[in-house]
Amino acid sequence: GTTLLVVDRSTLRVIGLMILFVIEAEGGNGETELRLAYLLSADTLKQGIASELLTGFVTWCREESPISSIAGGVASDNLASI
Repeated sequence: GTTLLVVDRSTLRVIGLMILFVIEAEGGNGETELRLAYLLSADTLKQGIASELLTGFVTWCREESPISSIAGGVASDNLASI
């Protein structure tokens, strides 16, 4: 897998991690599936950072033709992320 740092652009402080795991899509068509997870610093929660992070990541993936799907999960009690 790959681990990326999440950095606050205004302070350049590391505020989290995004972890990616690549899986070749079934059928041998050359497409790539991604599984992702992220962790953010407790003091950055409920500020829309996760939404911004994931929106930017999905936009980037759409420009990368071999990526066919992205999957992740969320805790059932995290209603803001469902």
